[in-house]
Amino acid sequence: MKRIVRMMGLCALVALAFTSCKKKENNGNLTLKATMPQTVSNGRTWNDGNILKWSENDEIKVLHNGEDKTFMIMSGEENNKTATFDATGEGDFLADLLTNDSVYFAYYPNAISTGDGAKVVIESTQTMNATQRFMTNTYPMFGTNNGDNIVFNSNAGVLRIQLQKDTQATGAVKVGSLELTSLNTNDALAGEVTYTNDYVLNPNGILPVANPSNSIILNCETPVELTGDGNVNPTYAFDFVLFEGTLAGQFNLKVRNDAGELIGDFTASASDTNPDENNYHIIDRKYVTIMPVKALTGAVIPE
Repeated sequence: MKRIVRMMGLCALVALAFTSCKKKENNGNLTLKATMPQTVSNGRTWNDGNILKWSENDEIKVLHNGEDKTFMIMSGEENNKTATFDATGEGDFLADLLTNDSVYFAYYPNAISTGDGAKVVIESTQTMNATQRFMTNTYPMFGTNNGDNIVFNSNAGVLRIQLQKDTQATGAVKVGSLELTSLNTNDALAGEVTYTNDYVLNPNGILPVANPSNSIILNCETPVELTGDGNVNPTYAFDFVLFEGTLAGQFNLKVRNDAGELIGDFTASASDTNPDENNYHIIDRKYVTIMPVKALTGAVIPE
C-alpha cells in the first residue's frame, strides 16, 4: 500500500482513513470497495503522485460473529484510491453488513488479525520499493463498519526523510539504506502492539509496545541514485513506518551508500527549524510527517 501526503509548513500531514462500501452484483455475490478520502485545508492542493493507493495482492481480513474472511483486491484495481475487493460467494457472511444489524471488524494487512483483535508488528528492518516507498503490507490499519461502510484507521505513523544530491557532488550519489534512531532509548519506534476489538471501536490512547526497538533500518530494494545537474536536483523521499507517540525529542539519521559506507549523519530536534513549535515531529497515527531536505555529496564519512 502506498501513502498520501499533504504539505503544511514544516511538516506534511494527512488523516489516514479508508472507507469500504459494498455493492450488489447481478449474480448475487458482493464486492467491497475501499476509498481514501482527501482532506484539504488552507487552500492547499494535492499532487496525484503522493496519493495513497492500493497495491497488487493487497488483502483485508473481515471478522464477524466468530468468523473471518479474507478479501483480495481484484485484478486491475491496484494503483487506485478506490479499489474493489473480490467477495465472490460471501453474500451470507456479509448479509448483516447490508442490513446494518451488527458489527464487522476489518484489518490490513490480512496477516495481523488474531480473531478477537489484531497483533500489529512494525519491523525494525523495513524495505523500500522505489515506486511504493514502503512495501505492500508494511502499513497496518484496522477498522469497523459505520452503517453499511467499513471505516479503516491507521495505527502507525510515517516519517518521510527527503534527500537530494548536493550541488557540490562530483560523482554518483547512491543510497542503499537509512538508519533512524531515537536518542531516547525508551522510544518504541518498532515492536508489537495487540489491539482488541473494543479498542477498534474506540481507538483512543497509545497502547504499550512489546519487544520495542528505538531504531529502524530502511533498506532500499535497489540502490536509489540521487540525480541532478547541480542546478536542478530532484528530491527523493524515504518513508519509515513507526508507532505513534514517538520522536518527541532528538533523533539521529544515518545514510549509507550501496556499499554500506556512511555518507550522511544528521541529528534532528524540534529546535532545528521551528523553535516556536513544540514537538513538531512527534509521530501521530493520523499523519505523515515530512522532514526538511538534506543534501548529500556522496563523500564517505569515517565512523
